Amino acid sequence: MHVIYKYPITPGNTLAIPTGAKILSTQYQRRDNGNMELVLWALVDTDQPLCFRNIHVYGTGWKAGDAVHLIHLATLQVDPLVVDTLVWHFFISPE
Repeated sequence: MHVIYKYPITPGNTLAIPTGAKILSTQYQRRDNGNMELVLWALVDTDQPLCFRNIHVYGTGWKAGDAVHLIHLATLQVDPLVVDTLVWHFFISPE
């Protein structure tokens, strides 16, 4: 069955997601407790086996040689009123 699932993600973490999932978006979302959380939405086939994919993050100006072999998820600017004015670039390993 095809459904859209939301996955909380953390840089450096491994994401268990069905094989062949189509990643739709990666954004910050406010949780019920008011904290911001990084989430990924994907169109998945729940009949497919899980594969394990690594999440990587790089700041602007950081060395990112490994990123050439990764899939870009999103570039996000953190609200300067909440955190320093940083721009983060999120990537995921291929299947």
